[in-house]
Amino acid sequence: MASIIDLLVKIQVLDERQHDAVMSRSRSPAGGHVVQQVAEMGYATEATVARAVSVELGLPRIDLAMTPPEGPALALLDARTCADKFVLPVALRENGELLWLAMADPTDEDAIGLVRRRAMRPRSASMGRARGNPRARPRTSPS
Repeated sequence: MASIIDLLVKIQVLDERQHDAVMSRSRSPAGGHVVQQVAEMGYATEATVARAVSVELGLPRIDLAMTPPEGPALALLDARTCADKFVLPVALRENGELLWLAMADPTDEDAIGLVRRRAMRPRSASMGRARGNPRARPRTSPS
């Protein structure tokens, strides 16, 4: 899967010049997440990016004000992991087989893999793996 910044160029939210500026700034000490940089530089709002990525990837958007995270889902990941990877476990569905995961970057395969590994530890409610079910998968959603 292409990175989120490349996806934003592909779907014409950013042009090549903006792409280069965002990449340069995100690598600087001030840094920050690419989506945050896009918004801070005035190229697009976070809501615009979320809508465009949601449509392009066919993922639902989650309004965290309307769908607050549920305790069993939150218990799957520590706060540091969530902050470092810009993810938030929102809910467990389908008898715990499906984790709703809000992500700033749903193209981040490393973050998805980390969530999958961390949430697979046997526990009473964990990304659908109460018994270590290897078929359980995170469902990503731009936040």
